[in-house]
Amino acid sequence: MGQMLFSNIGKGHMRVLQYLVKIRGLDFTISDVARNTEMTRATLYKVWKDLVKLGVIIKTRQIGVAKLYKLNEENKITQALVSLYKVLLIKMIEGIEEKIGSNNKSKEIILEN
Repeated sequence: MGQMLFSNIGKGHMRVLQYLVKIRGLDFTISDVARNTEMTRATLYKVWKDLVKLGVIIKTRQIGVAKLYKLNEENKITQALVSLYKVLLIKMIEGIEEKIGSNNKSKEIILEN
């Protein structure tokens, strides 16, 4: 399983995973993911197959012909990705705070907007 993850992972996988981590907890369709990641459906279906096989994505329900999925937050890979996302987000916020603290004019501009 780990071998497949690291030998076949590409930009498409990363783009989908980044989007799914951001919207974790919400149901989505394959069309939602295609639209929001700006990927073709053909490319997305290849990526999708891998992520379902890894257990990162699970089907939650079906409404008419629309199949809904969500990020499997009980999956170890997903948990690691969410943890990494949180750490990176904290570092980004710290960097912004550092810039604001060193330049009072920047802080005023940000606060106005």
